[in-house]
Amino acid sequence: MQKTEVDILLPKKYKDNSEIEGYKFAETFDEIFNEFGGCTADNSPLLGSWFNRNTQERDNDELISYWVIYDDSYSSVFFLDGMKQKLRVRFGRRNFHVFFVCQCVLVCDPPREFF
Repeated sequence: MQKTEVDILLPKKYKDNSEIEGYKFAETFDEIFNEFGGCTADNSPLLGSWFNRNTQERDNDELISYWVIYDDSYSSVFFLDGMKQKLRVRFGRRNFHVFFVCQCVLVCDPPREFF
């Protein structure tokens, strides 16, 4: 079965610049972990910028990334679509960036001499 990587960019602050509560990140991590059996968090701050067509100004966000490699299936896509809706509410954002990265992932057992 084909493997797909999904990257979910989570904002560190609300639009009013107050810090997002840590339990919201923990809940998100646990939900992804429970669905796929794993999740990786990159807590190093990422800077995201884009042009806001409503305000005609540049918006900046400090983000962290959660990612997972999973079996590409309808149930996985259905879960991630539902997760995107949850994240909009949980993090107080109208738009959420969830990136699917299609790639070939080779999974193999390491040679026994490594242990």
